[in-house]
Amino acid sequence: MTQPSQIDHTCTTTERRNTRVILSITFMALITWGLAIAKWGLPALFLPAVCLVPILMFLLVLISRG
Repeated sequence: MTQPSQIDHTCTTTERRNTRVILSITFMALITWGLAIAKWGLPALFLPAVCLVPILMFLLVLISRG
């Protein structure tokens, strides 16, 4: 069995870059959503959920059909 001190936890530069890109996109989306809520109020709060309904319904049908 491998000792905990022998496990290599180093990340490559590609993994770090991909992580930064994903986190940056996520934070920018959240900031944009927050600004939209500040500008337009309640409709901007629930609009993303309403837009995701057709996509999630398609995914549920796709999963249930196998």
